[in-house]
Amino acid sequence: MRDLETSETHGAAEAELYAELDARLAALERRERELEQALEAVESQRRLLVAVRSEYEARRATLAARTLEVEAERDRLRAEGVPAARRPPAPAADRRPLEAA
Repeated sequence: MRDLETSETHGAAEAELYAELDARLAALERRERELEQALEAVESQRRLLVAVRSEYEARRATLAARTLEVEAERDRLRAEGVPAARRPPAPAADRRPLEAA
């Protein structure tokens, strides 16, 4: 009889141990999925940052080139002696919004 009780006790303890291991494994798998999702989100943000940075650099280059054009035009008008009040306004095409630059 004692062997049966010991066997049942060990069986219950073993079942409890396996239940605990299953719960831990489920928690680890859930955490692994959460981490994978976080990594995917970080990668997505990194790609977006690269795209935004690239667009920024392109706009910056365009604006730098436009600044050089405007400064050259200003210098040309000054060299010709045209007073600021008599200088013609820039054509509408040159006054484009930043988004179009």
